[in-house]
Amino acid sequence: MGSRNGRTFGRWDNNNPKVTTNSILEFNKYYLLMGRMGKGTDTVTLSLYLNNGTLPIVTHPFPVNKLANSSKFSIGQERDAIQHPGTESFIGEISRFLLYDRPLSDRELNKTAKELKKMYNVNAGRIKSQK
Repeated sequence: MGSRNGRTFGRWDNNNPKVTTNSILEFNKYYLLMGRMGKGTDTVTLSLYLNNGTLPIVTHPFPVNKLANSSKFSIGQERDAIQHPGTESFIGEISRFLLYDRPLSDRELNKTAKELKKMYNVNAGRIKSQK
């Protein structure tokens, strides 16, 4: 996951952090991936969660730009360009995006994770048989 604050453009850097992990997602399995940006106006934390809402698998500081227009929001792939933040893409199926206008509390995030895992039968990265 990542975010941009509008101070610089076009490359992954301190203003446009790319939050990654060494966790490997296996092909043909379903996962619950959640990202959360902390609340604040200085430096906040970007957190990436895998299959739970309690413990992030990776965090990264993010410098908030108070002058940025937060209404310009996008998710996904902008375009394919080498070494450009838009090179990210989604391979496989995406079931749902949930977007909130504020960071969820720890309790709300954990509750949402549990509900989504139950709704989509996600169990430790695997989907149960739909017989």
